[in-house]
Amino acid sequence: MDSKKYPSLAWWINTLGWIELGASQEYSSLVRVFYEDTLCHEDEDSSSLDSALEKAESWLSGELLNRFGETTPPNYDELSDWLDKSW
Repeated sequence: MDSKKYPSLAWWINTLGWIELGASQEYSSLVRVFYEDTLCHEDEDSSSLDSALEKAESWLSGELLNRFGETTPPNYDELSDWLDKSW
């Protein structure tokens, strides 16, 4: 995961949830965002992985504070220091 290009997704993976990439028998979407076994976001319209990741990043960056009460670190380079303090 490119933390510079997709900071919210990278933060999400390291703190609250996970993402699944690629179509499967259960899902036709290329990217799915999960939290506690619940599908939170699914993009069924993107035709490329990059496009699907960009849409997921955009969605998640807007939802972190509103839906989950969380924010990403102001500078993603500070993530490891921030995570150390969080745990």
